[in-house]
Amino acid sequence: MNKTITFLLLACAASTTLLAQKTQFGIEAGAVSSDYFGKDGGQTRYTISKWGARAGFGLDGQVFKHIYLQPAFLFVMNGYKQNSAKGDVDYSINTLEVPFNVVYKLGQNDESRAFMGIGPYLALNLFGSKQYSNAPAPDPSGQINVGTDQRDDIRPFDVGLNIFAGNHFKKGLVVKVFYQVGFSNMSVPGGDDNVLKNKNSGVVIGYFFKNSKEKLRRLKMNPYNGNGMGM
Repeated sequence: MNKTITFLLLACAASTTLLAQKTQFGIEAGAVSSDYFGKDGGQTRYTISKWGARAGFGLDGQVFKHIYLQPAFLFVMNGYKQNSAKGDVDYSINTLEVPFNVVYKLGQNDESRAFMGIGPYLALNLFGSKQYSNAPAPDPSGQINVGTDQRDDIRPFDVGLNIFAGNHFKKGLVVKVFYQVGFSNMSVPGGDDNVLKNKNSGVVIGYFFKNSKEKLRRLKMNPYNGNGMGM
């Protein structure tokens, strides 16, 4: 697991190097409506979505006039609710997620810009919990075991695709909505009769900071800005 986390960090670092010339660093946080779908023993898994949250940081690097790359590193709290033989159960799953997005922005630099984007993501399930309600179970709660052993509850890795749209305001504020779906079968038994896949949507608010090179460029274009005398 430590090797995987290291790999994800290096991926973000490599993206930073590639985009260093025209890159902004940003932070984000938002609400997630998450769900999992699939099958149990060949029967459809009927689930209910639940609200969670996500937060993290990322980059916004311009590669062409309207095309940007946005790798990010996120911590996501997601999960789902399901009715089982033991009663209603609430699954909470905590995940590290690394998306690599391609973004198209309308308009020009130095103004508010609407955008849309798409890209794959890699995810690593870290830990979680399950809470039973309305059930006579002797232990109404417990930990979710992440792994590939038959005693585990969910596999550690997920790969999927996310799409999003929003607006990048002039001062750096970003608001966007997103939808993503996982391609990996995270059911431990696996196979066609046992399927567990992730899907979620939500809204995010973020902020991108201007880098020092961009500030210097603007100062050279209008030196009075540095003295509060910009025109």
